[in-house]
Formats: sequence, C-alpha cells, structure tokens
Amino acid sequence: MTQQSKKSKIPKMKLELVKSTDPILRRRTADVHLDLLRSSYLADLIASMTEISRGFEGIAANQVGINLRLAIVQRVTSDPWILINPVIVSFGESQKTELEGCLNFRWTQRRKRRSKNLILATLDLDGQPNYYDVSGMAARIVQHEVDHLKGKIITDR
Repeated sequence: MTQQSKKSKIPKMKLELVKSTDPILRRRTADVHLDLLRSSYLADLIASMTEISRGFEGIAANQVGINLRLAIVQRVTSDPWILINPVIVSFGESQKTELEGCLNFRWTQRRKRRSKNLILATLDLDGQPNYYDVSGMAARIVQHEVDHLKGKIITDR
C-alpha cells in the first residue's frame, strides 16, 4: 500500500470539513495530474487530510473542499493508505448490509449494501499504477470514499 510521506506529520494547510449542503460533495472530482504528485501542495494536502480523519475510517478530498480524486483510508493498516485517482475495477459477488456514517453528515447513519471484496486500481506517489484485492472493512471504506469522489453521498441510494 502507498505510504504517507515521512517528511512532516504537521499539516501546513488549514482545511475544514465542508457542510453537508456544499455543492462540491455532489460533483465528480478531477483527476490528480502526474505533475502534482511530487509537489509540496499534495504532500501538505495529504498530511492535512490525514490529520482531519485521524480516528475515523477515511476521507475524500472533496469533503474538505478540494476538487481532486484523492482519498485517505485509515484504520486498515498502521499507516494511512493514500488513494490517488482510485478506480474500482471489479466488485465481488458477495455483499453485506451494514450501518455507515460520514464526517460531513455527523449523527447520520444509513444502512448500505456493499460488496465484501473488490479489485482497486490506484496510483502511488510516483505515478505508478497499483492493483489491490481489497476485502472486509477495507472494501467497505474504499467504496464509501470512491462514492464521495464520484459525487455520491451517504444519503443517496
């Protein structure tokens, strides 16, 4: 899995969660271009998003008002898992319905039917594609964050 840069754990950006009514949550996010991968902007953004989502399952860039296809998944590995331009390539047939919450919709939970496993394609910080067989809680979190990046929110479907 892609690791967070070890340079600085202190966020340099001042980001906040957008309100649940913010239109950015309903828009499909833009791809992260390769020239942005090694930038201090992206490193700062990743550090800030990681800090905001600490103690939660994950966060997508549009949840903090940034129009980029970038998400951070927490609680699955010891380090945050950075998803750059993630695409779910295929879904497993087995599904499970569970309650989900969302940082932008505090105190709201919805029962969501999600695939129990999937194949995920994402870029690493060098721009190289990686494919992962994701299952269990990690698959649920990835689906939730990818939904955000597509402009779908927890109250949909």
